[in-house]
Amino acid sequence: MNDIFLNYLPRFFDWVLKTSIMASVLVGLILCVKILLRNKLTPRWHYLLWMVLLVRLLLPWSPDSSYSIYSILSSGYNFNASFQTHSYSLKNEQNNQTNAIQGNTLVMDNEQLGPSSQQTTRINNKDTLRVIKPQQHKPISFYTIALYIWLTGVLVLSLITYRVNRQLCNSIRKQPVITDKRIVEVFNICKNSISVKRNIPLILAGSVSSPTVLGFFRPKMLLSIQLINQLSEPQLRHVFFHELAHIQRKDVGLNWLMHILLIINWFNPILWFAYICMREDQELACDAYALTFMEEEEKIPYGQTIISLLEHYSNLYQVPSMANLSRNKRTLKRRIFMIKKFQKKSYRWSALGVVAVLAVSSVSLLNAHADVSNGNSIVHSLENVSKKENQIESTVYTPPIQKENYKDVTKKDILTKMINTVDNFETAKGEFKTHTVYYDGKQDDMLVNYELSLRNNAGGYCKTSTIFNGKEETAYSYYKDGTMWDIRNGTYEETKYQTPPRRGTLTIKDAFSVNDKGENVTDYRERPPIGIASESLFPYEIASNFTRDLNAWEIEKQNEQLLGHNTVVIRGALNHYARIKHSSNTFRFWVDKDTGILVKYETYNSAGSVVNYSYPIKLDINVPIDSKDFAPNLDGYKKFDRSLIDKEPGIATGNIDSEIPKELKAQWEEAKKKPDETSIFHKDGKWYIYVKKGYLVNGIEVNGKEGTLHLIKASSQKSQYNFEALAERYNVDSLKIVYE
Repeated sequence: MNDIFLNYLPRFFDWVLKTSIMASVLVGLILCVKILLRNKLTPRWHYLLWMVLLVRLLLPWSPDSSYSIYSILSSGYNFNASFQTHSYSLKNEQNNQTNAIQGNTLVMDNEQLGPSSQQTTRINNKDTLRVIKPQQHKPISFYTIALYIWLTGVLVLSLITYRVNRQLCNSIRKQPVITDKRIVEVFNICKNSISVKRNIPLILAGSVSSPTVLGFFRPKMLLSIQLINQLSEPQLRHVFFHELAHIQRKDVGLNWLMHILLIINWFNPILWFAYICMREDQELACDAYALTFMEEEEKIPYGQTIISLLEHYSNLYQVPSMANLSRNKRTLKRRIFMIKKFQKKSYRWSALGVVAVLAVSSVSLLNAHADVSNGNSIVHSLENVSKKENQIESTVYTPPIQKENYKDVTKKDILTKMINTVDNFETAKGEFKTHTVYYDGKQDDMLVNYELSLRNNAGGYCKTSTIFNGKEETAYSYYKDGTMWDIRNGTYEETKYQTPPRRGTLTIKDAFSVNDKGENVTDYRERPPIGIASESLFPYEIASNFTRDLNAWEIEKQNEQLLGHNTVVIRGALNHYARIKHSSNTFRFWVDKDTGILVKYETYNSAGSVVNYSYPIKLDINVPIDSKDFAPNLDGYKKFDRSLIDKEPGIATGNIDSEIPKELKAQWEEAKKKPDETSIFHKDGKWYIYVKKGYLVNGIEVNGKEGTLHLIKASSQKSQYNFEALAERYNVDSLKIVYE
């Protein structure tokens, strides 16, 4: 129960904040439409506009659209970006309580647990013995205070609502049923006219002065003794028609629904104002509905009845379980004007009304488009407040515990997970080793160690130790607070980094497509700059290259345990291009069912021997992460001079027509007329290359003053095209062409 409170209540609060802000914008839109179409929309459609607000407040999720009103008003800010104001303080406090029990607690290393425990544990500790001290006098964040204030308000208002309705029901329960024949006969005639079949008792109203409908599932009609004695039969008909209209239109149920939503959003005065306006429009809509059952000459007497009740009676109870004849004297002028101009056909379907409701729905029930860039908004401000408070609070983030998934999955499920892993976990730390064989026979081995947090104090680091052609090199990648650091060969490079907004789940159809030229086009989700660790944590390119064709692979095993994670095992065949590039024929992946993380992979040659692989050493998902580890110690490192890159050799591919010197233009155009030949031109240290159809430039190898241009076969989708390349700063006198 405590875990539910700590993990799910803050997420619900985040949703309430986001939805309340969007609903406030929608209220403004509805009011503008109502003013614009004041005399063109009938009362029924004025009231139905508020139903869009109810739907907006109830929607747990909605698709994105660039036509959303939130996209337009936020001036480019991604309104759909999820609130990142999670209850970090609550979670950290929970973590501290479990780690610190009456003094210092020793945390033992995994070596004392034995091999089997190390393999199945989900949270690995450091390889040393350390002492954790309990934190004292920890400041409470603004977010936590706001959460508790909101929760208190919800509980208090819920209690008040319950008590008031309970007292009212108890009071009415003591009142007698009306048996006056005159009253009962008029009431039954009105029921038959309006086609109400259910049994609705007539009850003396007690202290409730105005005529009222009480209850939704078992409604009762309340009528005070004063009204029974004073109202004539025509006036009683007016009252009964109006109150029966509330029953037919299910107004009490809608009032309850809106009142519950108001309790949840009690902090938003805009929604309270919207509720008042909705109830006023509700009364006018009921007037219109009641008038459809009366003759034309009864309109004026009906209006006089309304005026009489407004002058002599007031509503003692304003509760959602009641629907009253008259609610607010401010609407009297509108009601009289509507009654005077009313025509029976006006209550029917209205093309303008349908268009208005659909138009408001289309721009307000869809969230802001996910690729909208950041800007100033209320959501952004709340997010920044939360981040600042939590930075003061702690550098350790404890996410919700990840539960293993043992249900069978389909191929589409797996692929969708793999191309959207960024949505499926919050923290990760691990280690894996890879072995890669290149098309030219060269090999390298890597050992990758990383930690990552996608939520509170987002950041991470990746350490990569590489052995290539017998040479070992270690590189580090860090990122934190909008800054990236790349460290290698005794130098470091520092660059700015902006976290891209969350786009929402990418479907397989949207991720993988083919353009007009028959080339594969791939759309990738956002991901942090975590270096080689991305191949495992965010395997978007691997998913594209190996599994985009659902017919080329199959599920070999639904459940296989690997380092304490339940994985699905898939196996498939490589296409022609991939076979050459990876020196392999088939592959096998172990994919985490919960997240889509690529835990392990192997590729095999025609003999079934392993060629390339990635083997995990440890993998912990959704474990406590300390963001202090995300900033490097730069002592002893020199800042990298990026201008040196301009002096290094490089190859640019693509359309290079604009780069061709005038002296070579004619020759270049002639070369393009020979698509089955590779043409090379040299001038001022630059090499202009027009590649034979079906081949791609794979690099230039330099041996003294001689160079070798390596060309490899293109994929089947690209085999019908010629490609161009511009090679610069290669200090060679000639280029020999080698087709591979």
